[in-house]
Amino acid sequence: MYLPAPFQENDPAAALKLIANYPFATLISHGDKPWISHVPLLVQDPVTPVLFGHLARENPQSADILAGGRVTAVFAGPHAYISPTWYTTPQMVPTWNFVVVHVEGVVSAITAHDDLSRLVEDLADYFERGSDNPWIPDYPPAMLDAIIGFTLTADTVRAKFKLSQNKSRDDRVGVVDALEQGGVGDRALAAIMREHGLVDN
Repeated sequence: MYLPAPFQENDPAAALKLIANYPFATLISHGDKPWISHVPLLVQDPVTPVLFGHLARENPQSADILAGGRVTAVFAGPHAYISPTWYTTPQMVPTWNFVVVHVEGVVSAITAHDDLSRLVEDLADYFERGSDNPWIPDYPPAMLDAIIGFTLTADTVRAKFKLSQNKSRDDRVGVVDALEQGGVGDRALAAIMREHGLVDN
């Protein structure tokens, strides 16, 4: 990932927060050829960190999971077009602001039924939280045989938060003001800029 110094996010807590808030990941592996899947991944251990999720056994990428080896998981948060008309500085050009985290490490497959049951229960607990009538998984053995669980033990976590850090404070204020008039994603991006102290709250 191209990572200019102004956009490096070196706070592990900020990277983990983005993963927690935007857990739908792009999972990339390199076996006989590159494979890419799109799956939710949750943090099992924030210290290492270790992530977990599962794939359909029929997914060709499952062979890479069973073989172990290295993978990359990409987590993308809110992003938005930034118009030069939002700046006070003249003769600027458009850009795109975004937040993203790349997690690289080694995968280990989970195939035992008891372990898979716990995995899908943990996923359901996370995504059903707050529901008045949460769904509780009760997978029969045949359904568990149809998935491959895995953990991803990270050895590298890179976060890029491109939030107009290379612009003046007045220009950043213009960006936030405009984003806060936009849709849900624009407003979420503006909130992250405020959380990072890039404008006065």
